[in-house]
Amino acid sequence: SLFLNKETTVFSEKDATWQEIQSPPGMRSHIVLPDGSDLWLNAESKIRYSIPFIRERRHVELEGEAFFEVAQNTKSPFVVYAGDAGVLATGTEFNVKSYSGDPTIEVALKEGSVDVYYTNENEKRVFTTLQPNDYLVLNKSTQKAVRENRSLNKYIMWHRNIMYFDETPMKEVATTLERWYGIKVNIAGPEIYKYKITTTFENESLFRVLELLELSSPIEINYTRGKINQQSNKTTKSVVTITKKN
Repeated sequence: SLFLNKETTVFSEKDATWQEIQSPPGMRSHIVLPDGSDLWLNAESKIRYSIPFIRERRHVELEGEAFFEVAQNTKSPFVVYAGDAGVLATGTEFNVKSYSGDPTIEVALKEGSVDVYYTNENEKRVFTTLQPNDYLVLNKSTQKAVRENRSLNKYIMWHRNIMYFDETPMKEVATTLERWYGIKVNIAGPEIYKYKITTTFENESLFRVLELLELSSPIEINYTRGKINQQSNKTTKSVVTITKKN
């Protein structure tokens, strides 16, 4: 199962013990936190939380992407620290995307309400309360946030093993494929960056996804299988190269 391969580490820091859970490339994990909250951790993501977990606040640190179904507890707010932003909830469902290499931090609220806090472009601490179907994007370099109310399928369906593209630029499609399948994607040709993809894949193999992308777009896809280095016993990633169809 895609939801079983996760690495768990426990280490101590001052008076607290920290639990750390990682999802490697190509894997997604379902975790139940000590308070009964459900958490789905996307590929190439890491979550850490202190034990004991339920104190005056329940706090987790996220690097990457996670979908949260937070158990209701008004006496102990649930806080997600994600790079330059924090998300405060008591009981609700939301998605946080905060990969260190990405230019933005994204928060999508499915139900309930959350407060997102960050430092804006004027170095002021800002709190924004999100309503259901709100999607907030914080640009890390400008510290400006944009919020809109919209369909959230594109941002939250991954936790149900559905890859959902909706007018998604090819560069973003490539990043998703890299994380989802643990591969390297090369886009050969600047015109390919202009293509946008609208389609849905549910529990599909990489080869089926590549086949359908080729059928639906003017592109050709070349797959090179990864190799095992005999000395280090490490495997290089398989490479997918996308070129324009002649």
